[in-house]
Order: sequence, then structure tokens, then C-alpha cells
Amino acid sequence: MKKKIISLLLMVVLVVNVLSGCGAKKTEYFSNMKAMSEGKVGRGTSTFTFEIKDKDVVNSAESYGLVKNGALVAGVRFDYVVVDEKNATFDLSTQLGNKNEFTKLISIAVEDNMIYMSVDKLIDFANELSAGQFAQTQEQLKSMGIEKNIKFDLKKVLERMDVKAADESQKEKAKEKYNELTDKTFKALDKNFGELTAESKDYYTFNINKENADVFVKALKNFMKEDFDELADLLVEFIEDNSGSNKETSKAAVRNIKDVLSQIKKAVNESDKDITKALKEEKVDIQTKNRVGGGTTELYGDILAKEKDSSIKLGFKFITHKGKYKVNTDVKENATDVTSIILGALSGTLPAMNGAGTQSDTSAQS
Repeated sequence: MKKKIISLLLMVVLVVNVLSGCGAKKTEYFSNMKAMSEGKVGRGTSTFTFEIKDKDVVNSAESYGLVKNGALVAGVRFDYVVVDEKNATFDLSTQLGNKNEFTKLISIAVEDNMIYMSVDKLIDFANELSAGQFAQTQEQLKSMGIEKNIKFDLKKVLERMDVKAADESQKEKAKEKYNELTDKTFKALDKNFGELTAESKDYYTFNINKENADVFVKALKNFMKEDFDELADLLVEFIEDNSGSNKETSKAAVRNIKDVLSQIKKAVNESDKDITKALKEEKVDIQTKNRVGGGTTELYGDILAKEKDSSIKLGFKFITHKGKYKVNTDVKENATDVTSIILGALSGTLPAMNGAGTQSDTSAQS
């Protein structure tokens, strides 16, 4: 069973790595995708849905209420509003099993150096999923004053971790490096995979199936040969420049990303025939479409991977709207300040449990 799931996941990973920026040849498409990736002010929603059909997996998930129509079913949604780089909110919601609606788990707000987080629904979710086993931890958190919302001073936490915030010149350098990386990535993808795109009504489509398996694999091999190494080097440079002042953390991050990139290249080079076979035997099928206009960017897709009696279906949807929107301030209400708790944990000396957190109003501490 493990081999089946691993092989299915490998198929999905290989395809997602190519799909992450692919689209139509139209210049407007890539410029809008680039604008979407730059995270400009506005609001957006990213939704992922998963459906796994495998006897062993389904049997294991049944007791957690994650099964619907004979498959493990789950969904994750991220909603955000960005006013500027120091003022934003993010919400994480989930949809599990037979539940038809998404349930919000956690909200995060950024205001200057203060980070606000809601924890009550996340605690309830953990308690429900663990059949009450999280209750003791919940009581410990309550004794620390942590029940609904918390906040902490990110600047103080980073200073304790010996991580220095980037200055303006470093931010500008990072922006330039990021723009170079995205520009070259989109050009390389268009060059290699552009002929696989089409226009359908109001959408641009990018589909991979048995009909274009040979063309896709040929394009993939050419991409890996001519463009992958340069883009990989640019990505590593970007990570090195943005890993903070902690050298050990930076080195570890670079090592990890180099390992991942090396494994991707090796897997593609060694599996080109397997990928072609999987597509022609309809073991893998990818359908995506996108459109832009009126300050809105939309990207939709479904990836299906099958192996004998097992299958994995991944659906995704990304929608962004440019403009000015108000952030949700509920997460800031009566937030317990846990800065001292975090600093104590980082130093190996936690403060006393009683009164460790203090209630405050919605204003940020300096």
C-alpha cells in the first residue's frame, strides 16, 4: 500500500512542479500570473481539495470522520487581505469528510511588529480530531491565559533568535532577485510548454493527458536540460539572500532546497518513459484553466493520478482581487500577550504558568 501511495504522490509532485507557472502563450497571462505572485495589496482565496481512494487509507481515516462516498476527502482554504507589508490578515479553514462547509480554524493579523492569532477554534478542532486527548493541553493553555486570541511582538522574538530584519537596501535586492527569478521562469515555461496551451471561451487552458503525452514529455525533458539548472541556481541565490542573519539556518535551508531540486531533476530524467506510459494509460490526467480581467486573476485545476485500485485527485483554485480592502479586526480583541512565554521558551526558561499571559485591548504594544 505504501508503495502505491508513494508512486501516486510522485506523479502528482512531478506534474505540479511543471504546472506551478504554466499557462497560455499570451503575454497578458504571464504578466498577470507574475502580478499575482508578487503579493500586491488586495484580497485573495486559495483552495485545495483532496480525494484519496485507497482501501487501507480509507479504513484508517474512517474513525476520524474523514470519509465520504468511499474516499478520504479533505479541503483547505486560505483567505487573505493585504493592505501593505505591515498590515494584513490571513484565515485558514478546512473541510473534512461529510462536512459540506469550510470551517475556520485560525485567523492571523499583522500590524507593524505585532502578530495576532486566534487559537480557540484550532484548540477545539484538535480536541475533536483527537477524541478528547487534547483536553489536558487545553487546560494548561487556559492556565496561561490562552483561550481565544493571542499576540506577540515579532521583532522581539526575531531578536531573541538572533535574526535581524532586512533593511531597505536588502529588501530592494531581494525584490530584484525575485523579479529576475519569476521573469526567467515564466519565459522558460512559455518557451517549452506554450504549444500545450489553448484558448477556450473566456479561459486559457493547459491540459496534459494521453493525447499530448509525447509532446509534454519532450517539452519537460528540454526544460530540464536547458532551463532547470539556471532557475534552480537563481532560486538557491534568492533563498540564501533571504534566510536572515542566522548563518546556520541559512545553510540548512539551502542544503534542503538543493537536495529537493536534485531529486526532482533526477526523478524526471529517470522517469520520462514512466511518465509517458502513465499518461497514455490514463493513470495521470491534468486539466487547468485561467483567466484575468478587471483586476481579478483566476486559476483552476484538477490533477488525477491512478494506480490499480487507488487514486488521488487534487483540485485547486486561486483567485485574487486587486484593490483596497478592510482587514478583519476580530482577532485583535482581548488578545493575550504571549511574547514573554515565547521568549522564555526560546531561552529555555518559561515564566510561571499563572498570569503568564495578560489580557489587553486591541491596541498593539510598542
